[in-house]
Amino acid sequence: MDGGAVPEDSNSARKRKVHGLLKLYYGLNEEGKEGQQTESMDPCDINGPHFDPEHYLNKLRRECSLAELMDQETCMVKQIRSLDSDMQTLVYENYNKFISATDTIRKMKNDFKKMEDEMDCLSANMAAITEFSACISGTLQDQHTQITKLSGVHTLLRKLQFLFELPARLNKCLELQAYAQAVSSYRRARCVLQQYSHLPSFRGIQDDCHTIMEELAQELRQKFRDARMIHVSLSSLQGEFCSQGVRESLVVNFIKFVCQSSRQFCESAGDKGGSTPPVLLLLLSRLCLDYETSTISYILTLTDEQFLVQHHSPVTPVTALCAEAREAAQKLLNHYVKVQGLIISQMLRKSVETRDWVNTIEPRNVRAVMKRVVEDTTSIDVQVGLLYEEGVRKAHSSDSSKRTFSVYSSSRQQARYAASYTPSAPIDTNLLSNIHKLFSERIDIFSSVEFNKVSVMTGIIKISLKTFLECVRLRTFGRYGLQQIQVDCHYLQMYLWRFVSDENLVHFLLDEIVCSSAHRCLDPAPMEQSVIEVICERG
Repeated sequence: MDGGAVPEDSNSARKRKVHGLLKLYYGLNEEGKEGQQTESMDPCDINGPHFDPEHYLNKLRRECSLAELMDQETCMVKQIRSLDSDMQTLVYENYNKFISATDTIRKMKNDFKKMEDEMDCLSANMAAITEFSACISGTLQDQHTQITKLSGVHTLLRKLQFLFELPARLNKCLELQAYAQAVSSYRRARCVLQQYSHLPSFRGIQDDCHTIMEELAQELRQKFRDARMIHVSLSSLQGEFCSQGVRESLVVNFIKFVCQSSRQFCESAGDKGGSTPPVLLLLLSRLCLDYETSTISYILTLTDEQFLVQHHSPVTPVTALCAEAREAAQKLLNHYVKVQGLIISQMLRKSVETRDWVNTIEPRNVRAVMKRVVEDTTSIDVQVGLLYEEGVRKAHSSDSSKRTFSVYSSSRQQARYAASYTPSAPIDTNLLSNIHKLFSERIDIFSSVEFNKVSVMTGIIKISLKTFLECVRLRTFGRYGLQQIQVDCHYLQMYLWRFVSDENLVHFLLDEIVCSSAHRCLDPAPMEQSVIEVICERG
Protein backbone atom coordinates (compact mmCIF):
# COMPACT_ATOMS: atom_id res chain seq x y z
CA MET A 1 0.00 0.00 0.00
CA ASP A 2 2.92 2.33 0.63
CA GLY A 3 4.15 1.82 -2.91
CA GLY A 4 0.77 2.91 -4.28
CA ALA A 5 0.64 6.03 -2.13
CA VAL A 6 3.23 7.95 -4.14
CA PRO A 7 1.32 8.09 -7.42
CA GLU A 8 -1.82 8.98 -5.49
CA ASP A 9 -0.01 11.97 -3.90
CA SER A 10 1.32 13.07 -7.28
CA ASN A 11 -2.07 12.68 -8.95
CA SER A 12 -3.84 14.48 -6.13
CA ALA A 13 -1.45 17.41 -6.29
CA ARG A 14 -1.82 17.59 -10.05
CA LYS A 15 -5.60 17.44 -9.77
CA ARG A 16 -5.59 20.22 -7.15
CA LYS A 17 -3.38 22.37 -9.33
CA VAL A 18 -5.57 21.89 -12.41
CA HIS A 19 -8.66 22.57 -10.35
CA GLY A 20 -7.15 25.76 -8.97
CA LEU A 21 -6.16 26.94 -12.47
CA LEU A 22 -9.69 26.35 -13.78
CA LYS A 23 -11.21 28.26 -10.85
CA LEU A 24 -8.77 31.09 -11.47
CA TYR A 25 -9.66 31.15 -15.17
CA TYR A 26 -13.41 31.29 -14.55
CA GLY A 27 -13.11 33.74 -11.63
CA LEU A 28 -14.45 31.44 -8.98
CA ASN A 29 -11.81 32.03 -6.28
CA GLU A 30 -13.79 34.82 -4.57
CA GLU A 31 -17.23 33.24 -4.94
CA GLY A 32 -18.94 30.90 -2.54
CA LYS A 33 -20.93 31.07 0.59
CA GLU A 34 -19.93 30.98 4.21
CA GLY A 35 -20.76 27.28 4.47
CA GLN A 36 -18.47 26.45 1.53
CA GLN A 37 -15.57 28.46 3.06
CA THR A 38 -15.99 26.48 6.29
CA GLU A 39 -15.84 23.16 4.44
CA SER A 40 -12.68 24.18 2.53
CA MET A 41 -10.73 24.24 5.87
CA ASP A 42 -11.02 20.45 6.09
CA PRO A 43 -7.56 18.85 5.36
CA CYS A 44 -9.35 15.84 3.90
CA ASP A 45 -11.28 17.95 1.34
CA ILE A 46 -9.43 17.12 -1.86
CA ASN A 47 -10.88 20.23 -3.52
CA GLY A 48 -10.06 22.60 -0.65
CA PRO A 49 -7.04 24.89 -0.38
CA HIS A 50 -5.86 23.24 2.89
CA PHE A 51 -5.84 19.68 1.57
CA ASP A 52 -3.21 17.42 3.30
CA PRO A 53 -2.30 14.33 1.23
CA GLU A 54 -0.67 12.47 4.16
CA HIS A 55 -3.62 13.02 6.43
CA TYR A 56 -6.02 12.01 3.61
CA LEU A 57 -4.06 8.78 2.90
CA ASN A 58 -3.85 7.86 6.58
CA LYS A 59 -7.58 8.33 6.89
CA LEU A 60 -8.21 6.13 3.86
CA ARG A 61 -5.93 3.38 5.26
CA ARG A 62 -7.76 3.42 8.57
CA GLU A 63 -11.34 3.58 7.27
CA CYS A 64 -11.31 1.73 3.94
CA SER A 65 -10.71 -1.87 3.01
CA LEU A 66 -8.39 -2.98 0.23
CA ALA A 67 -11.23 -3.22 -2.31
CA GLU A 68 -12.43 0.27 -1.39
CA LEU A 69 -8.89 1.63 -1.73
CA MET A 70 -8.62 0.09 -5.21
CA ASP A 71 -11.98 1.62 -6.19
CA GLN A 72 -10.87 5.00 -4.82
CA GLU A 73 -7.68 4.82 -6.91
CA THR A 74 -9.63 3.90 -10.07
CA CYS A 75 -12.08 6.77 -9.52
CA MET A 76 -9.24 9.26 -8.97
CA VAL A 77 -7.45 8.12 -12.16
CA LYS A 78 -10.65 8.63 -14.11
CA GLN A 79 -11.08 12.14 -12.69
CA ILE A 80 -7.47 13.01 -13.55
CA ARG A 81 -7.93 11.83 -17.11
CA SER A 82 -11.18 13.77 -17.38
CA LEU A 83 -9.50 16.96 -16.15
CA ASP A 84 -6.63 16.42 -18.58
CA SER A 85 -9.10 16.05 -21.42
CA ASP A 86 -11.01 19.17 -20.32
CA MET A 87 -7.82 21.20 -20.12
CA GLN A 88 -6.70 20.04 -23.57
CA THR A 89 -10.09 20.93 -25.00
CA LEU A 90 -9.99 24.36 -23.32
CA VAL A 91 -6.51 25.06 -24.60
CA TYR A 92 -7.45 23.92 -28.09
CA GLU A 93 -10.58 26.10 -28.18
CA ASN A 94 -8.75 29.18 -26.89
CA TYR A 95 -5.93 28.56 -29.34
CA ASN A 96 -8.38 28.42 -32.24
CA LYS A 97 -10.00 31.65 -31.03
CA PHE A 98 -6.61 33.29 -30.77
CA ILE A 99 -5.71 32.21 -34.34
CA SER A 100 -9.10 33.48 -35.62
CA ALA A 101 -8.64 36.82 -33.83
CA THR A 102 -5.12 37.17 -35.25
CA ASP A 103 -6.38 36.55 -38.78
CA THR A 104 -9.19 39.05 -38.28
CA ILE A 105 -6.82 41.77 -37.05
CA ARG A 106 -4.46 41.14 -39.96
CA LYS A 107 -7.36 41.36 -42.42
CA MET A 108 -8.62 44.58 -40.80
CA LYS A 109 -5.18 46.15 -41.18
CA ASN A 110 -5.16 45.32 -44.89
CA ASP A 111 -8.71 46.58 -45.35
CA PHE A 112 -8.00 49.86 -43.53
CA LYS A 113 -4.87 50.38 -45.60
CA LYS A 114 -6.82 49.92 -48.78
CA MET A 115 -9.55 52.24 -47.50
CA GLU A 116 -7.06 54.98 -46.68
CA ASP A 117 -5.65 54.78 -50.21
CA GLU A 118 -9.13 55.06 -51.67
CA MET A 119 -10.00 58.04 -49.43
CA ASP A 120 -6.79 59.83 -50.52
CA CYS A 121 -7.68 59.21 -54.15
CA LEU A 122 -11.24 60.47 -53.55
CA SER A 123 -9.98 63.62 -51.85
CA ALA A 124 -7.69 64.36 -54.79
CA ASN A 125 -10.55 63.87 -57.25
CA MET A 126 -12.84 66.18 -55.27
CA ALA A 127 -10.20 68.90 -55.26
CA ALA A 128 -9.79 68.60 -59.04
CA ILE A 129 -13.56 68.74 -59.54
CA THR A 130 -13.85 71.85 -57.38
CA GLU A 131 -11.11 73.56 -59.38
CA PHE A 132 -12.77 72.70 -62.70
CA SER A 133 -16.16 73.94 -61.43
CA ALA A 134 -14.70 77.30 -60.40
CA CYS A 135 -13.03 77.64 -63.81
CA ILE A 136 -16.27 76.88 -65.67
CA SER A 137 -18.28 79.34 -63.52
CA GLY A 138 -15.76 82.10 -64.29
CA THR A 139 -15.88 81.36 -68.02
CA LEU A 140 -19.71 81.38 -68.22
CA GLN A 141 -20.26 84.46 -66.04
CA ASP A 142 -20.41 86.85 -69.00
CA GLN A 143 -22.68 84.55 -70.96
CA HIS A 144 -25.02 84.25 -67.96
CA THR A 145 -25.44 88.03 -67.86
CA GLN A 146 -26.24 88.14 -71.55
CA ILE A 147 -28.78 85.34 -71.19
CA THR A 148 -30.51 87.27 -68.38
CA LYS A 149 -30.82 90.34 -70.59
CA LEU A 150 -32.20 88.29 -73.46
CA SER A 151 -34.78 86.70 -71.14
CA GLY A 152 -35.98 90.16 -70.06
CA VAL A 153 -36.28 91.30 -73.68
CA HIS A 154 -38.20 88.11 -74.54
CA THR A 155 -40.68 88.74 -71.72
CA LEU A 156 -41.21 92.33 -72.90
CA LEU A 157 -41.82 91.19 -76.47
CA ARG A 158 -44.43 88.69 -75.28
CA LYS A 159 -46.28 91.48 -73.46
CA LEU A 160 -46.17 93.68 -76.54
CA GLN A 161 -47.41 90.80 -78.68
CA PHE A 162 -50.37 90.36 -76.29
CA LEU A 163 -51.23 94.07 -76.66
CA PHE A 164 -51.08 94.00 -80.48
CA GLU A 165 -53.25 90.87 -80.57
CA LEU A 166 -55.78 92.19 -78.01
CA PRO A 167 -58.39 93.63 -80.49
CA ALA A 168 -58.53 90.36 -82.44
CA ARG A 169 -58.74 88.40 -79.19
CA LEU A 170 -61.68 90.54 -77.97
CA ASN A 171 -63.56 90.09 -81.26
CA LYS A 172 -63.09 86.32 -81.02
CA CYS A 173 -64.50 86.32 -77.47
CA LEU A 174 -67.59 88.24 -78.68
CA GLU A 175 -68.17 85.68 -81.44
CA LEU A 176 -67.93 82.81 -78.94
CA GLN A 177 -69.96 84.75 -76.31
CA ALA A 178 -67.09 84.36 -73.86
CA TYR A 179 -67.88 87.67 -72.18
CA ALA A 180 -66.06 87.00 -68.92
CA GLN A 181 -62.81 86.14 -70.75
CA ALA A 182 -63.10 89.32 -72.86
CA VAL A 183 -63.53 91.54 -69.81
CA SER A 184 -60.60 89.83 -68.04
CA SER A 185 -58.26 90.31 -71.03
CA TYR A 186 -59.19 93.99 -71.35
CA ARG A 187 -58.64 94.66 -67.63
CA ARG A 188 -55.13 93.10 -67.83
CA ALA A 189 -54.08 95.44 -70.68
CA ARG A 190 -55.94 98.64 -69.73
CA CYS A 191 -53.26 100.04 -67.40
CA VAL A 192 -50.46 99.57 -69.97
CA LEU A 193 -52.51 101.12 -72.76
CA GLN A 194 -53.29 104.18 -70.64
CA GLN A 195 -49.64 104.54 -69.61
CA TYR A 196 -48.40 104.57 -73.24
CA SER A 197 -51.42 106.25 -74.81
CA HIS A 198 -49.19 109.13 -76.07
CA LEU A 199 -47.62 106.74 -78.58
CA PRO A 200 -49.57 106.49 -81.89
CA SER A 201 -49.49 102.67 -82.07
CA PHE A 202 -50.74 102.21 -78.49
CA ARG A 203 -53.40 104.93 -79.00
CA GLY A 204 -54.85 103.02 -81.95
CA ILE A 205 -54.97 99.76 -79.98
CA GLN A 206 -56.68 101.55 -77.10
CA ASP A 207 -59.37 103.05 -79.41
CA ASP A 208 -60.10 99.68 -81.02
CA CYS A 209 -60.41 97.98 -77.64
CA HIS A 210 -62.69 100.74 -76.33
CA THR A 211 -65.01 100.37 -79.32
CA ILE A 212 -65.20 96.59 -78.87
CA MET A 213 -65.99 96.89 -75.16
CA GLU A 214 -68.82 99.36 -75.96
CA GLU A 215 -70.34 96.78 -78.30
CA LEU A 216 -70.01 94.16 -75.55
CA ALA A 217 -71.77 96.39 -73.02
CA GLN A 218 -74.63 97.06 -75.43
CA GLU A 219 -75.09 93.37 -76.18
CA LEU A 220 -75.11 92.52 -72.47
CA ARG A 221 -77.75 95.16 -71.77
CA GLN A 222 -79.97 93.66 -74.50
CA LYS A 223 -79.57 90.13 -73.08
CA PHE A 224 -80.41 91.41 -69.59
CA ARG A 225 -83.67 92.95 -70.84
CA ASP A 226 -84.63 89.68 -72.56
CA ALA A 227 -83.85 87.65 -69.45
CA ARG A 228 -85.91 89.98 -67.30
CA MET A 229 -88.93 89.57 -69.56
CA ILE A 230 -88.55 85.79 -69.41
CA HIS A 231 -88.32 85.92 -65.61
CA VAL A 232 -91.50 87.99 -65.40
CA SER A 233 -93.36 85.52 -67.60
CA LEU A 234 -92.14 82.53 -65.55
CA SER A 235 -92.85 84.05 -62.13
CA SER A 236 -96.57 83.70 -62.72
CA LEU A 237 -96.15 79.92 -63.17
CA GLN A 238 -93.64 79.45 -60.35
CA GLY A 239 -96.09 79.07 -57.48
CA GLU A 240 -98.19 76.30 -59.04
CA PHE A 241 -95.20 74.45 -60.47
CA CYS A 242 -93.14 74.51 -57.24
CA SER A 243 -95.94 73.51 -54.89
CA GLN A 244 -97.62 70.82 -57.00
CA GLY A 245 -94.97 69.79 -59.53
CA VAL A 246 -91.88 69.76 -57.35
CA ARG A 247 -93.10 69.38 -53.78
CA GLU A 248 -96.12 67.12 -54.16
CA SER A 249 -95.47 65.18 -57.37
CA LEU A 250 -91.75 64.62 -56.82
CA VAL A 251 -90.71 64.89 -53.17
CA VAL A 252 -93.89 63.81 -51.37
CA ASN A 253 -94.61 60.97 -53.79
CA PHE A 254 -91.04 59.73 -53.41
CA ILE A 255 -91.37 59.59 -49.62
CA LYS A 256 -94.71 57.76 -49.90
CA PHE A 257 -93.20 55.32 -52.39
CA VAL A 258 -90.34 54.50 -49.98
CA CYS A 259 -92.77 53.82 -47.13
CA GLN A 260 -95.16 51.76 -49.25
CA SER A 261 -92.34 49.70 -50.80
CA SER A 262 -90.91 49.01 -47.34
CA ARG A 263 -94.28 47.81 -46.02
CA GLN A 264 -94.57 45.32 -48.88
CA PHE A 265 -91.65 43.34 -47.43
CA CYS A 266 -93.88 42.45 -44.49
CA GLU A 267 -96.14 40.38 -46.74
CA SER A 268 -96.12 36.61 -46.47
CA ALA A 269 -93.72 34.40 -48.41
CA GLY A 270 -96.49 33.28 -50.76
CA ASP A 271 -97.34 36.85 -51.77
CA LYS A 272 -93.73 37.85 -52.33
CA GLY A 273 -92.59 34.60 -53.94
CA GLY A 274 -89.83 34.16 -51.33
CA SER A 275 -88.96 34.97 -47.74
CA THR A 276 -87.38 38.33 -46.87
CA PRO A 277 -84.01 38.25 -45.07
CA PRO A 278 -84.51 39.42 -41.47
CA VAL A 279 -81.58 41.83 -41.63
CA LEU A 280 -83.29 43.66 -44.55
CA LEU A 281 -86.41 44.15 -42.43
CA LEU A 282 -84.29 45.58 -39.63
CA LEU A 283 -82.46 48.00 -41.96
CA LEU A 284 -85.69 49.20 -43.60
CA SER A 285 -87.24 49.73 -40.18
CA ARG A 286 -84.29 51.92 -39.13
CA LEU A 287 -84.53 53.81 -42.46
CA CYS A 288 -88.23 54.59 -42.03
CA LEU A 289 -87.66 55.63 -38.42
CA ASP A 290 -84.90 58.03 -39.49
CA TYR A 291 -87.28 59.42 -42.12
CA GLU A 292 -89.86 60.06 -39.41
CA THR A 293 -87.47 61.71 -36.93
CA SER A 294 -85.47 64.04 -39.19
CA THR A 295 -85.22 63.26 -42.92
CA ILE A 296 -88.78 64.15 -44.01
CA SER A 297 -88.80 67.47 -42.18
CA TYR A 298 -85.35 68.37 -43.57
CA ILE A 299 -86.19 67.46 -47.19
CA LEU A 300 -89.50 69.36 -47.27
CA THR A 301 -88.01 72.43 -45.56
CA LEU A 302 -85.12 72.46 -48.06
CA THR A 303 -87.57 72.09 -50.97
CA ASP A 304 -89.68 75.01 -49.75
CA GLU A 305 -86.60 77.23 -49.37
CA GLN A 306 -84.95 76.38 -52.71
CA PHE A 307 -88.10 76.60 -54.88
CA LEU A 308 -89.83 79.38 -52.93
CA VAL A 309 -92.94 77.23 -52.47
CA GLN A 310 -96.06 79.20 -51.65
CA HIS A 311 -98.62 77.13 -49.76
CA HIS A 312 -101.64 78.71 -51.42
CA SER A 313 -102.87 75.37 -52.78
CA PRO A 314 -103.43 72.37 -50.44
CA VAL A 315 -100.23 70.40 -49.78
CA THR A 316 -99.46 67.28 -47.76
CA PRO A 317 -98.46 68.26 -44.18
CA VAL A 318 -95.19 67.07 -42.70
CA THR A 319 -96.96 65.39 -39.77
CA ALA A 320 -98.93 63.10 -42.08
CA LEU A 321 -95.78 61.92 -43.87
CA CYS A 322 -94.00 61.38 -40.55
CA ALA A 323 -96.91 59.32 -39.23
CA GLU A 324 -96.85 57.16 -42.38
CA ALA A 325 -93.10 56.60 -42.05
CA ARG A 326 -93.42 55.68 -38.37
CA GLU A 327 -96.24 53.24 -39.15
CA ALA A 328 -94.03 51.56 -41.77
CA ALA A 329 -91.10 51.39 -39.33
CA GLN A 330 -93.32 49.84 -36.63
CA LYS A 331 -94.74 47.27 -39.02
CA LEU A 332 -91.28 46.30 -40.29
CA LEU A 333 -89.87 45.95 -36.78
CA ASN A 334 -92.83 43.84 -35.62
CA HIS A 335 -92.39 41.60 -38.63
CA TYR A 336 -88.65 41.29 -37.92
CA VAL A 337 -89.40 40.14 -34.36
CA LYS A 338 -91.94 37.65 -35.66
CA VAL A 339 -89.57 36.22 -38.29
CA GLN A 340 -86.64 35.86 -35.90
CA GLY A 341 -88.89 34.37 -33.22
CA LEU A 342 -90.29 31.82 -35.67
CA ILE A 343 -86.78 30.82 -36.80
CA ILE A 344 -85.78 29.99 -33.23
CA SER A 345 -89.20 28.44 -32.58
CA GLN A 346 -88.73 26.07 -35.50
CA MET A 347 -85.51 24.72 -33.95
CA LEU A 348 -87.22 24.22 -30.59
CA ARG A 349 -90.26 22.56 -32.16
CA LYS A 350 -88.15 20.05 -34.07
CA SER A 351 -86.06 19.29 -30.98
CA VAL A 352 -89.22 18.45 -29.00
CA GLU A 353 -91.20 16.59 -31.67
CA THR A 354 -88.34 14.36 -32.86
CA ARG A 355 -87.40 12.99 -29.39
CA ASP A 356 -88.84 10.05 -27.43
CA TRP A 357 -89.32 11.73 -24.04
CA VAL A 358 -90.68 8.63 -22.33
CA ASN A 359 -87.73 6.32 -23.00
CA THR A 360 -84.93 8.86 -22.98
CA ILE A 361 -81.77 8.26 -20.97
CA GLU A 362 -80.71 10.10 -17.86
CA PRO A 363 -79.48 13.62 -18.79
CA ARG A 364 -75.76 14.24 -18.60
CA ASN A 365 -75.46 17.34 -20.79
CA VAL A 366 -77.42 20.30 -22.07
CA ARG A 367 -78.94 19.54 -25.46
CA ALA A 368 -77.11 21.09 -28.43
CA VAL A 369 -80.24 22.89 -29.61
CA MET A 370 -80.32 24.95 -26.41
CA LYS A 371 -76.74 26.07 -27.00
CA ARG A 372 -77.72 26.98 -30.57
CA VAL A 373 -80.67 29.02 -29.29
CA VAL A 374 -78.38 31.01 -26.96
CA GLU A 375 -75.84 31.56 -29.74
CA ASP A 376 -78.48 32.77 -32.23
CA THR A 377 -80.05 35.04 -29.62
CA THR A 378 -76.66 36.59 -28.87
CA SER A 379 -76.05 37.14 -32.60
CA ILE A 380 -79.45 38.84 -32.98
CA ASP A 381 -78.70 41.03 -29.95
CA VAL A 382 -75.48 42.25 -31.56
CA GLN A 383 -77.25 42.84 -34.87
CA VAL A 384 -80.06 44.91 -33.35
CA GLY A 385 -77.63 46.82 -31.13
CA LEU A 386 -75.87 48.24 -34.22
CA LEU A 387 -79.05 50.12 -35.26
CA TYR A 388 -81.10 50.76 -32.11
CA GLU A 389 -80.47 52.14 -28.65
CA GLU A 390 -80.23 49.88 -25.60
CA GLY A 391 -83.61 50.71 -24.04
CA VAL A 392 -84.81 50.61 -20.44
CA ARG A 393 -84.54 47.48 -18.28
CA LYS A 394 -86.08 46.76 -14.93
CA ALA A 395 -83.68 46.37 -12.03
CA HIS A 396 -82.19 42.88 -11.99
CA SER A 397 -81.73 40.87 -8.87
CA SER A 398 -78.18 40.36 -7.68
CA ASP A 399 -78.30 36.59 -8.39
CA SER A 400 -80.11 36.61 -11.74
CA SER A 401 -77.63 34.31 -13.41
CA LYS A 402 -77.84 31.81 -10.54
CA ARG A 403 -81.58 32.04 -10.01
CA THR A 404 -83.51 28.76 -10.09
CA PHE A 405 -87.11 28.20 -11.10
CA SER A 406 -89.94 28.47 -8.65
CA VAL A 407 -91.10 24.97 -9.47
CA TYR A 408 -88.10 23.46 -7.72
CA SER A 409 -86.23 26.20 -5.86
CA SER A 410 -88.44 28.82 -4.23
CA SER A 411 -89.57 27.62 -0.83
CA ARG A 412 -92.97 29.27 -1.05
CA GLN A 413 -93.84 28.16 -4.55
CA GLN A 414 -92.12 24.80 -4.20
CA ALA A 415 -94.73 23.84 -1.67
CA ARG A 416 -97.37 24.94 -4.12
CA TYR A 417 -96.00 22.83 -6.96
CA ALA A 418 -94.59 19.91 -4.93
CA ALA A 419 -97.78 17.96 -5.41
CA SER A 420 -97.19 17.90 -9.17
CA TYR A 421 -94.20 15.60 -8.60
CA THR A 422 -96.08 13.17 -6.30
CA PRO A 423 -98.54 10.76 -7.96
CA SER A 424 -100.58 10.35 -4.76
CA ALA A 425 -100.99 14.07 -4.12
CA PRO A 426 -104.39 14.83 -2.65
CA ILE A 427 -104.53 18.35 -4.17
CA ASP A 428 -105.43 18.95 -7.82
CA THR A 429 -102.27 20.45 -9.30
CA ASN A 430 -104.07 21.69 -12.41
CA LEU A 431 -106.36 23.74 -10.21
CA LEU A 432 -103.37 25.22 -8.37
CA SER A 433 -101.71 26.13 -11.65
CA ASN A 434 -104.85 27.78 -13.01
CA ILE A 435 -105.33 29.77 -9.81
CA HIS A 436 -101.71 30.93 -10.05
CA LYS A 437 -102.29 32.09 -13.63
CA LEU A 438 -105.32 34.12 -12.59
CA PHE A 439 -103.16 36.26 -10.30
CA SER A 440 -100.21 36.48 -12.72
CA GLU A 441 -99.78 39.27 -15.21
CA ARG A 442 -100.90 38.19 -18.69
CA ILE A 443 -98.07 38.00 -21.23
CA ASP A 444 -98.97 39.31 -24.71
CA ILE A 445 -96.72 37.29 -27.02
CA PHE A 446 -97.25 39.17 -30.32
CA SER A 447 -97.55 42.71 -28.98
CA SER A 448 -95.93 45.66 -30.76
CA VAL A 449 -92.33 46.31 -29.85
CA GLU A 450 -90.68 49.61 -29.10
CA PHE A 451 -87.81 51.08 -31.08
CA ASN A 452 -85.02 49.83 -28.81
CA LYS A 453 -82.91 46.69 -28.51
CA VAL A 454 -84.35 45.45 -25.22
CA SER A 455 -87.94 45.52 -26.51
CA VAL A 456 -86.98 43.72 -29.75
CA MET A 457 -85.11 40.96 -27.89
CA THR A 458 -87.96 40.58 -25.41
CA GLY A 459 -90.43 40.01 -28.26
CA ILE A 460 -88.23 37.38 -29.92
CA ILE A 461 -87.64 35.47 -26.68
CA LYS A 462 -91.37 35.55 -25.80
CA ILE A 463 -92.29 33.96 -29.14
CA SER A 464 -89.54 31.32 -28.81
CA LEU A 465 -90.39 30.26 -25.24
CA LYS A 466 -94.13 30.30 -25.93
CA THR A 467 -93.56 27.90 -28.84
CA PHE A 468 -91.41 25.72 -26.58
CA LEU A 469 -94.24 25.66 -24.01
CA GLU A 470 -96.92 24.70 -26.53
CA CYS A 471 -94.76 21.89 -27.94
CA VAL A 472 -94.16 20.51 -24.43
CA ARG A 473 -97.91 20.46 -23.76
CA LEU A 474 -98.38 18.03 -26.67
CA ARG A 475 -95.86 15.44 -25.44
CA THR A 476 -95.72 12.76 -22.72
CA PHE A 477 -92.62 12.54 -20.56
CA GLY A 478 -90.82 9.92 -18.53
CA ARG A 479 -88.67 10.59 -15.45
CA TYR A 480 -85.53 11.36 -17.42
CA GLY A 481 -87.46 13.35 -20.00
CA LEU A 482 -88.68 15.67 -17.23
CA GLN A 483 -85.14 15.97 -15.86
CA GLN A 484 -83.81 16.84 -19.34
CA ILE A 485 -86.39 19.62 -19.61
CA GLN A 486 -85.25 20.89 -16.20
CA VAL A 487 -81.62 20.98 -17.36
CA ASP A 488 -82.49 22.71 -20.66
CA CYS A 489 -84.67 25.35 -18.98
CA HIS A 490 -82.06 26.11 -16.36
CA TYR A 491 -79.43 26.56 -19.10
CA LEU A 492 -81.73 28.97 -20.98
CA GLN A 493 -82.41 30.89 -17.77
CA MET A 494 -78.67 31.34 -17.17
CA TYR A 495 -78.35 33.39 -20.40
CA LEU A 496 -81.70 34.65 -21.69
CA TRP A 497 -82.50 36.89 -18.71
CA ARG A 498 -79.75 39.29 -19.85
CA PHE A 499 -81.59 40.14 -23.08
CA VAL A 500 -85.11 41.01 -21.86
CA SER A 501 -86.53 44.06 -20.16
CA ASP A 502 -87.91 42.09 -17.19
CA GLU A 503 -86.17 38.89 -16.07
CA ASN A 504 -89.36 37.72 -14.38
CA LEU A 505 -90.90 37.18 -17.82
CA VAL A 506 -88.23 34.58 -18.68
CA HIS A 507 -88.57 32.94 -15.28
CA PHE A 508 -92.35 32.73 -15.61
CA LEU A 509 -92.31 31.13 -19.08
CA LEU A 510 -89.59 28.65 -18.12
CA ASP A 511 -91.51 27.78 -14.94
CA GLU A 512 -94.54 27.10 -17.13
CA ILE A 513 -92.50 24.80 -19.36
CA VAL A 514 -91.14 22.78 -16.43
CA CYS A 515 -94.57 22.61 -14.75
CA SER A 516 -96.22 21.46 -17.99
CA SER A 517 -93.59 18.75 -18.35
CA ALA A 518 -94.21 17.63 -14.76
CA HIS A 519 -98.00 17.51 -15.32
CA ARG A 520 -97.46 15.27 -18.38
CA CYS A 521 -94.82 13.06 -16.74
CA LEU A 522 -95.58 9.38 -16.04
CA ASP A 523 -93.04 9.17 -13.21
CA PRO A 524 -92.41 12.73 -11.97
CA ALA A 525 -89.11 12.64 -10.06
CA PRO A 526 -87.29 15.96 -10.46
CA MET A 527 -83.52 16.18 -10.50
CA GLU A 528 -81.61 17.75 -7.62
CA GLN A 529 -80.86 21.43 -8.19
CA SER A 530 -77.15 21.03 -7.42
CA VAL A 531 -76.84 18.35 -10.11
CA ILE A 532 -78.63 20.57 -12.62
CA GLU A 533 -76.26 23.44 -11.91
CA VAL A 534 -73.20 21.22 -12.37
CA ILE A 535 -74.47 19.93 -15.72
CA CYS A 536 -75.30 23.43 -16.99
CA GLU A 537 -72.02 24.97 -15.88
CA ARG A 538 -70.14 22.11 -17.53
CA GLY A 539 -72.17 22.60 -20.71
